[in-house]
Amino acid sequence: MDFAGEFATLFHSSLSCAGDEIVTSRFMYFWAVTFAHVGLATIVSAFVLLRDWSVAWLWAGFALIVVKELGADLPNAGWSTLVWFDSLWDLASWFVGFFALWWAMMADRAVRS
Repeated sequence: MDFAGEFATLFHSSLSCAGDEIVTSRFMYFWAVTFAHVGLATIVSAFVLLRDWSVAWLWAGFALIVVKELGADLPNAGWSTLVWFDSLWDLASWFVGFFALWWAMMADRAVRS
């Protein structure tokens, strides 16, 4: 296994030249990355909502995604329009993860007969 090559894939956009060779479809890779962003946000959100961690943790995660997009994905892809949309989608996915958990926790728990 080439660890340097694997690590290098973190610094490319999921819709440009990086990716896992096992996932050959760009469509499936796009959804795998989307669910990864949603999942990471859900995990952080669980600690924020259930363990009373500071909301700053959510914003710190969001800031890390912004830094990664602006510092690696976009420059490595030549600032292409498609990668801009991908970056915005990644950021939106972070909020989907939070709001999905928040919605699930705030849903009416009354038993309906």
